[in-house]
Amino acid sequence: MSKIGRMKKKNQKEERPPLPLTAIMVAGAVLIGIIIFSLVGIRVDIGAGYLTVKGPLYKEEIPYGDIVEVSLRDDVELGKRMVGMVAIGCQAGGYKNGEFGAYHAAYYPGNEVYIVVRRIQGTFLVFNARTAAATEELYYSLLKYTRGST
Repeated sequence: MSKIGRMKKKNQKEERPPLPLTAIMVAGAVLIGIIIFSLVGIRVDIGAGYLTVKGPLYKEEIPYGDIVEVSLRDDVELGKRMVGMVAIGCQAGGYKNGEFGAYHAAYYPGNEVYIVVRRIQGTFLVFNARTAAATEELYYSLLKYTRGST
């Protein structure tokens, strides 16, 4: 390589942002992610012909006609999460246990009161609200739209 070629390489600077700027950008992206996931939570919509349960990166819609049974329980063993998302304060995804087999859940771990929905197909959805009182309120609202509930 010629002397001129070596001089060009020495004098060329890489176009990279300075380290402090990169660190600030990464910290900002993490903070935005934390804020988004903390605001998401579990959302339940009862009405318009469907039960809709939304969680972090999760959404389930069940027509009321497909619901065979709805129960309010404080003895649910969640089992093992097979796939899903853990966000700040809530979890959602696919689970597996001895009672329900493979099922879906969206819940707040700090609240051990759950609504269990059994569908015509024999599959289950387990969810709750932030508090036991709010979960109970959702349960009684859901009963108004479903048949065969306990």
